[in-house]
Amino acid sequence: MRPAILKSDSHMNRKGIARHQALPLPELQTMLAAEGAIAAPATPEAFGDHILREIARCKPVIQSGRVRAEEPK
Repeated sequence: MRPAILKSDSHMNRKGIARHQALPLPELQTMLAAEGAIAAPATPEAFGDHILREIARCKPVIQSGRVRAEEPK
């Protein structure tokens, strides 16, 4: 579920369309590759569902205490 602070559905749809149209642009592909990112076009709802699944998947391991933060080298 999206927080109430986010804009209306029509605003989100326009932003989503603009993002999908920008994905094939070489400049964006270069920026994504530099970050090690892979574009996975999805609706805001699908992305939210993905985040919830990832939280559910990782939560037991994190809560078990078997995960430690490390300083970047």
